Amino acid sequence: MSLEERFAELVRDAVEPMLHALEQRLVERLDGLGRPPEPNSAPDLMTAKDLADYLRVDPRTVQRMAAAGELPAPIPVSAKRSRWRRADIDAWLQAGGAS
Repeated sequence: MSLEERFAELVRDAVEPMLHALEQRLVERLDGLGRPPEPNSAPDLMTAKDLADYLRVDPRTVQRMAAAGELPAPIPVSAKRSRWRRADIDAWLQAGGAS
């Protein structure tokens, strides 16, 4: 076996377990996409993070969707904070809002 072949074998042996673990995590994450949120899995008033978890998207996606007017309007809870009503989000989802 040449030095290059041995090196390639060592790299493959080192990288394959990492790629397998990454693939497993990706499959687990993608498995949740497309499934409806679990009932009662979020508070009645949701932060952007709560909403992202509920919709199974990244919090930046919630921010982008909110800025584009693609989500129901949040309600202000103080001068600098807003929350989304879970009932509004559920109705929006039922109407096909996440399509």
